[in-house]
Amino acid sequence: MIQKIKNNLINFFKDPKEVISFFAPILVALILIIPTDYTLTIGGGIINMDKKIEVENETKKEGSFNSCYVKELNGNVLTFILGKIIPSFTLNKIEEVTLENEEKNEYDFRERMYFNSSLNSATKVAYTKLGKKIEIEQEEIYVVYVDKNAKTEVEVGDIITKVNGNTINTLDDLNNFVSESKSDIINLTVLRNGKEKDVSGTLIDIDGAKKIGIYLAVKQYFKTDPDIKFSFSDKEVGPSGGLIMTLSIYNKMVDYDITKGYKISGTGTIDDDGNVGEIGGVKEKLSGAVSKKCDIFICPMENYDEAVKIKQEKNYDIKIYGVSTFDEALEVLNNL
Repeated sequence: MIQKIKNNLINFFKDPKEVISFFAPILVALILIIPTDYTLTIGGGIINMDKKIEVENETKKEGSFNSCYVKELNGNVLTFILGKIIPSFTLNKIEEVTLENEEKNEYDFRERMYFNSSLNSATKVAYTKLGKKIEIEQEEIYVVYVDKNAKTEVEVGDIITKVNGNTINTLDDLNNFVSESKSDIINLTVLRNGKEKDVSGTLIDIDGAKKIGIYLAVKQYFKTDPDIKFSFSDKEVGPSGGLIMTLSIYNKMVDYDITKGYKISGTGTIDDDGNVGEIGGVKEKLSGAVSKKCDIFICPMENYDEAVKIKQEKNYDIKIYGVSTFDEALEVLNNL
């Protein structure tokens, strides 16, 4: 058997054409998947937020709230070629979306944490607006970026639990213990891969203030009345769904339908005070809303002019509204 295999291999390599025809497709495939320092935006889509959010004793509504998103592929030779030859595709340098000295996997983690922060704010704004009970039971403080000039053993993904031996329960605790430190050496206890670890950092000057040189994101756990549950996946990242999340949560707790039966789409960040912030990829997000036959597109006021221009150029059949706050979005819907 072994001799037969050897003979077959010898005969195979005697024929150059057969060798080339066998290995050429493999070689081309390997070349096409070589990573590049680009990402490829290939269009947009929508996520029905009403199906991702469940509120206890929620009332059934006719319309829907849909968050617009951008489809993005990791860069390789193949996606780079597609980005060059297909006009509707957009190539972006990785350095344009990542922070300095940030790896792509770290950027992805940061975007997941920003999604969580956005969900935190959406919940607080909706419950507070309606005077419903909401109480923060626990906060986890994650490291999402380490400045290139930082002098610290902290790593992206660490959960900070102690500063100079003091247990921290909130981000304010952390900031207070750091600012009150009499030494430039800060001792931290972190959870890393589920295990407790002691690390240190040296305060450095950033914009005239002494800081560790790390970016943080907070994941909060709430006790609410009515109870609320979410069913989002790790693929849903970034803060731009905040406005639509807030509207969806709010609509589930009122006894009337603020959608008025419309299929409403939109995008925009939200903060704890209900301010709506600018987003990227409005062209792709508006396109996704139109392709899914949404009636209305709500976006941050900073993106409104661009969205209207795209609508006119593409002759889209959709109503567009720009807002700066959650209250303004409610006013838009009340006036439909």
